[in-house]
Order: sequence, then C-alpha cells, then structure tokens
Amino acid sequence: MAIIRIPGIGLEKAVVEGVSLPALKRGPGHYPDTPLPGQPGNAAIAGHRTTYGAPFSRLDELDRGDPILVTTRQGRFRYEVSSKTVVRPSETSVLDASDDNRLTLTTCEPKFSAARRLIVVATLVGEATEPPPATTATTAVTTAPPATAQEPPPTEATTTTPPTTRAPRSLAEAEAGLSGESAPNGPAVVWGLLAAAVWVLTWLAGRWWRRWPAYLLGAPVFLVVLFVFFENFNRLLPANY
Repeated sequence: MAIIRIPGIGLEKAVVEGVSLPALKRGPGHYPDTPLPGQPGNAAIAGHRTTYGAPFSRLDELDRGDPILVTTRQGRFRYEVSSKTVVRPSETSVLDASDDNRLTLTTCEPKFSAARRLIVVATLVGEATEPPPATTATTAVTTAPPATAQEPPPTEATTTTPPTTRAPRSLAEAEAGLSGESAPNGPAVVWGLLAAAVWVLTWLAGRWWRRWPAYLLGAPVFLVVLFVFFENFNRLLPANY
C-alpha cells in the first residue's frame, strides 16, 4: 500500500496493511486504525527491529530534520523527523489522532529486547491529501411503456452505498498494545516440553541401545517438533520485535 524510503539509514521497503505477525513478516505494516501516509492526521507504521529482515533496525540513528519519503497511490510525501521517544508497549497513545499531519514509526527498543518501544515522529512537509470519498452514488433510470392516465411517468431512482467504516479494535488487539497482536503461551510450552522429551528419549536410547542408530531415528522427529515449537514461540514475541 506504500513505499517508505529513509535515505539516512539506507531503507527502502514496501509497506503492507496491518501489524499482525504474518503481515510484518513481509515488511513494515500500517496500523489500520490510522490514516494513510500523506493524509491528514497521525499515520502510523510498525516494523521489525531484529527479525524478518529488520527493516527498522537503524531507526534509532535518525536525527531531527532527517527526511522520510513515502509514496502511495495518492502521491509522494516528504516527512521530516521531529522527535524520538521510548515508551512502554502499552502506551498506545502514540497512535492517537492528532491535529497536525505526522508519521509515527514504532519498533522494539533496545535491539534484541521487547521491553520498550522506540517511537519516531516525523512531520509532513507541505499539504496533506484528503482521502478519496467513501460514498459512491449510482443512478438508474427505469424504462417503462409510454405513460397513460392510469400509469405514472418513468421515475429516476438513486441508490447510495453507505460509507465504509473501519471496525473497532478487538479486545485482543487492545490488550496487545503496540505489539500488534497477542497470542496464548500454552502451545509454545507444550511443544517445548515435547521437544525436550524427544531429545531425552533419544539420548537414553543411545545409551541403552546404539548411539548412532538412535540419533538417526530420533533426530528427524526432534527437528520437526523443534520447528513447531519455534513457530509457536515466535507468536509470543511482539509482531514488531
């Protein structure tokens, strides 16, 4: 839905819609409840700091006045960094609507930790672009035989499609704060214990039987279980880690 370019840190990435873990695996993600970049208000984008290509790895290197360039279907927009702050993951107020036209970038802080969130705010240089109208009106003309004394003349019917509105954030999204999404830790614990059990059984089989045959049989099972464990463990990390 956009291309973001930050010359100061050598970043040029496609921006996807959404801040869930699957979305941010593909690149920086736009918070759905905020305006699009270039539109009035507080447009917000999250990105990984450590994993999945780490597009926001060097976000902390930005200084006041550094340019951030965003291209959407509505045009090319220039922002300039105005502030950097570090907040708790629960402080979603950084995503609140604002009277000025700004771009808010969020990522984990410090590197290799999810304890805090680094917030970079940039101000739009120039005029914002109003979003396209959400209401579409269509006009249909009803054809009928020539009017008679008993029949009304043909009429013009206008149907209007109501404007689409964003769904409110779900409770799970609200509880996740700036992390993008929350996930239960039960599956990760179960698969972690199962991986440990497979490893111990393989080790015991190698001592009681023969080492290499036991390892050859147990290693593929252990690797499969370990892969599932890491997939579930990965869901416990913040989406923008």
